Amino acid sequence: MSDTGAKLTASIRISLAIATKDITDAIKNRTILSLLLALVFTMLTAQALPLLLKLSDVSQVIVFDAGDSQLVTELDKSEQYRLIQADSQQEMEEILTTMSGEALGLAVPAGFDELLVAGGKPELDGYVVWENRSAAAGLKADTERHLQDLLGQPVLIHVEGNVLYPPPEGGGRLGMVATVMVLIPMVIGAMLVPYLMFEEKQAHTIEVLLVSPASIGQIVSGKALAGLFYVVAAMAVVFIFTYSTIAYWGIAILAALCGAILFIGVGLVLGSIFDSPQAMGLWVVLPFLLLLLPMVVDTVGASVPEPLAAAFPWLPTVALAKVFLLSFSGEASLGRALPHLVIVLAWAAPLYLVLLWLLGRSDR
Repeated sequence: MSDTGAKLTASIRISLAIATKDITDAIKNRTILSLLLALVFTMLTAQALPLLLKLSDVSQVIVFDAGDSQLVTELDKSEQYRLIQADSQQEMEEILTTMSGEALGLAVPAGFDELLVAGGKPELDGYVVWENRSAAAGLKADTERHLQDLLGQPVLIHVEGNVLYPPPEGGGRLGMVATVMVLIPMVIGAMLVPYLMFEEKQAHTIEVLLVSPASIGQIVSGKALAGLFYVVAAMAVVFIFTYSTIAYWGIAILAALCGAILFIGVGLVLGSIFDSPQAMGLWVVLPFLLLLLPMVVDTVGASVPEPLAAAFPWLPTVALAKVFLLSFSGEASLGRALPHLVIVLAWAAPLYLVLLWLLGRSDR
């Protein structure tokens, strides 16, 4: 093995040793573990609640009727369905992709009533959104049974291949899901990762590290790897409970990794500047809100003055949320995601340079 290879192997070993020590200490530390568990429990509750609370058996159906069919009148009378009528196929698809809960879209062709009277075999096109694709068969079967009861003869609904994707602009519930996907690593980065530095300072082991054979770069990389462990653990829980919304996993995972790099850098810088959580807490609230509020406004599609609308996309949280929204849509590609990810990493790079400078100054 060459000298360069041996040095690289030794450097990786030292970084991993620092990361392993921090991860082990974090598991033993009740404060850190409690914070992580609280965040995970909050996420579990928020994501599981809609699955646990089935408050109504009424199904949602969005109908575009091209020929003023009697079928729509009968559906409107039914207590089993909440009927929403659309004026066009496009409007039906837009309503379906932006609403919450399981719903079926139906396109009733012109001449449907005449076909029934003539004794023909009535067929309808049914539509479901990507998030509810696993429920498509059940929605189709339930609706076919109910339509047969209403019309007195079987009706075939075609849903194969009629899967709709939400728009990449976000809005509605999926906009809030994207917000949570950014908020979780953001909170962990700002609240949990700084403890990696606080504990070293309080135990006076940071001085030992700085005079040890470990270089400043190895210390930074070791701390970053430990922070990555926390973020990956939390994001794994988020992905488990939002897996049905994600259409392009590669884009979603890439967004999560870039977000982790950014917010771990934030946390390590905060931990290097401040000596305790109490001192840090007074200074991070305003920047936290300045990054959070624009993201919420942008993902829900609220109107803002033009100067703010032009500035928001350059904020890392807004850019990251846009990538997660892309991963939910049918229009995701690396080319569309890359400009947003570059913005996130462009914000992250100076943080690590500042961190290296701060630790280098401490070493002196």
